[in-house]
Amino acid sequence: MTCSLHTSTSEVVELQQLQEANNVLLPESQKEAQCLLKKLTHTETLTEAFLFTFEKKRRKKQQKKRDGATRIGLMLSGHC
Repeated sequence: MTCSLHTSTSEVVELQQLQEANNVLLPESQKEAQCLLKKLTHTETLTEAFLFTFEKKRRKKQQKKRDGATRIGLMLSGHC
């Protein structure tokens, strides 16, 4: 660490302590960030899975309605 001639000894000590504190906190912050990222990724995956299932069910319902309408149409037209 370099300092100017105008920096007092107490300021140098304080700067060194801050630097040490940053070095200690950084890995913890990185762990928290990675954990948060994993949670977000997991939540995003769950959301995609839910939306996929929801869309699949919605399409299935629509297909049933179309099949029912086709069946009724065939019955009314006398093809059954």
